[in-house]
Amino acid sequence: MSDKQIDISIIIIALNEEENLKRCLQSLPEGCEIIVVDSGSKDKTVEVAASYGAIVKYRLFDNYANQKNFALSCATRGWIFH
Repeated sequence: MSDKQIDISIIIIALNEEENLKRCLQSLPEGCEIIVVDSGSKDKTVEVAASYGAIVKYRLFDNYANQKNFALSCATRGWIFH
């Protein structure tokens, strides 16, 4: 980990959250890993996430538990917040 990285992964599952995502991402500490799992947004959710340095993954939504578990499997840091 570099000096700016902290041992936290933030996972977010999203669908058409352009309006809310920016506010959420602005509140996160610098240096954390951000993973956004999108399930096919038609707005600019993916672009907003990428502009904040998030790792954006796509997964078709089948249910909430599977979506969260997929997001968890993408996290690489010691602590995971969702």
